[in-house]
Amino acid sequence: MTPRPPPSAEHFTQVVTEVDRLVQQGCAEISALSRMALLWLETPETSNRLDVLASALRTIRNSADMLASETSGEVVAVGCSHHVKSSTAP
Repeated sequence: MTPRPPPSAEHFTQVVTEVDRLVQQGCAEISALSRMALLWLETPETSNRLDVLASALRTIRNSADMLASETSGEVVAVGCSHHVKSSTAP
């Protein structure tokens, strides 16, 4: 198997720009969801509706997983990657 030639500087710049966009968008989403969950904890209904908090936490986890997957796909395209062992959660 022949190694791939390195990406051009222009292609590399495009990939870095796209990864930056994905990260900024994903972090903004995760931050907003976290703020909403924290505000929910301050309401009197919290103890009666833990399903709402659980749903917010699942959504935050899914957003983080999607962000990791999308950015990984972009960097692999330019011959870079970083693998982190993840724990599987229910």
